[in-house]
Amino acid sequence: MMNALVAHLLRHRCFHIELSDISKKMFGYRTLRKHGFVPIPWIQVHHSLHSRAPEERASAKVIQRVEKAIESGFETRKVESKAEIHQLYRLIKRYYILRKQRYIPNEELFQQIGNSVFGHIYVTEYKGKMVGGSVVVDSGTDSMLWFDAAMEKRYMFYHPHTLTVWYAIKETHKRKQNHLHILNLGLPFSHSNYRDFILSFGGKPVSAYRWFRFSNSLMRHIMFWYYQI
Repeated sequence: MMNALVAHLLRHRCFHIELSDISKKMFGYRTLRKHGFVPIPWIQVHHSLHSRAPEERASAKVIQRVEKAIESGFETRKVESKAEIHQLYRLIKRYYILRKQRYIPNEELFQQIGNSVFGHIYVTEYKGKMVGGSVVVDSGTDSMLWFDAAMEKRYMFYHPHTLTVWYAIKETHKRKQNHLHILNLGLPFSHSNYRDFILSFGGKPVSAYRWFRFSNSLMRHIMFWYYQI
């Protein structure tokens, strides 16, 4: 299967391939190394929702920012139409254009998530204008926050991003899910504004691995030397 997958992607001139959410470094090691993949440490955050309410875990600053955003007229709710999903998709694409972020799927996937009982898409509005949103997908009793975005710089004094993520956590808790996993915090750098922002909601950082394969052979050898076991 891996032979066919890599061959197919290379035929379509794929620059790099990424395998996500692998908790053990040695999982599939021999097969993945054979195909030129490199294991790189990755940070995730897991929010436990079954033992304590989100309000008990979040920092005081988060609660204050949420209250201020609501008092100032910001509102987060579930999407109501395909047109709103389309608008949120465009906002997410703009939000991640200058950020280190994986490939953003086609809009069709967002529309399918919006139509699924296992998908939950939320938007944050201010004076009738969409300023943020999030995409959550359920998997059994756990959920995953796939995307979160907001016009934080334009409304920096009102913190719409905080309200956006908070609403996703609260709604997941209301559905009685056990955990909300945030998978895309990136490399374990000593300083990360986004990681600190997400941790302020009360989650716990968890180490995982992602396997990357780059078409450039020199880059592959350098990365494997740097991240060698």
